[in-house]
Amino acid sequence: MKITLELPGETSSAFVVVAGRLPAALGPGFVDSVVPWRMRRPFRRIAADTLGSPRLTVSIRRARRSPWLAAVAESGEQGWGRARHHVVVSSVAPVSVQPEAAQTARAAARALAAECDGVIHDVTTGAAVFHCGGCPGERTEFALADDWLGGRIAPALVASRGLRRFGLPEILLDRAACGHDLCTGSLLRAVAERLLAEHLAFLAAHPAAVRRTIDDRLRIDGGDVALSWAGAPGQTLQATPCPAADALSCAKVAATRRRDTRLRRPPYSERLTG
Repeated sequence: MKITLELPGETSSAFVVVAGRLPAALGPGFVDSVVPWRMRRPFRRIAADTLGSPRLTVSIRRARRSPWLAAVAESGEQGWGRARHHVVVSSVAPVSVQPEAAQTARAAARALAAECDGVIHDVTTGAAVFHCGGCPGERTEFALADDWLGGRIAPALVASRGLRRFGLPEILLDRAACGHDLCTGSLLRAVAERLLAEHLAFLAAHPAAVRRTIDDRLRIDGGDVALSWAGAPGQTLQATPCPAADALSCAKVAATRRRDTRLRRPPYSERLTG
């Protein structure tokens, strides 16, 4: 069996740099002094070519008037709701230039956060982006586990957040073996990484494509995952681990509350040495 996915012409990303204050010495030219000049290569060149276009837009808002105030305040990060400024980096770009467009927007957000000692909220995943002043900026090599994927986990159900910015529908993992973050998150990530790797390869080979056909089963770590397509509205792929997929199963763990969570990954230091 096959599943046909409609590919969007454009996708969007938005990153909110939450800042208690902006450097007074930079005045109204704060953004222009940072983007693209204090970004790392190759994103500096891309930002210089696209800044001011829909592909890369930066604006400063008073936090109390920001449309993202509620989402940021509810993200679970202590003190975010008391911030005075939101520096918003947004990108609307053809799906054929992903993930580069999203990476460039996040690279700009990293540079701005470094200058104003701010923290970054990813609107698409609803979670914070790992960032510190002494860490390297946005990495050129794309990896989905690098804070690009979030998830909503509930008993026997887990849904992805973040794939739509790359032109894929979000994944709803139905009848998951348990509601525990570790095993359901690992299964969701494995499915998402496999689908996205093939999807980005397809986009690179067929940049003008408006639809894509995929198999309705994935083979991952010796087990099968069956896929079905819910279609609009919601644009969701539903994945169900097959009964024989023992490698994808785990013990049932009681989960009594629903929450949004970033899919956890090893600390940055471990990833550098591991």
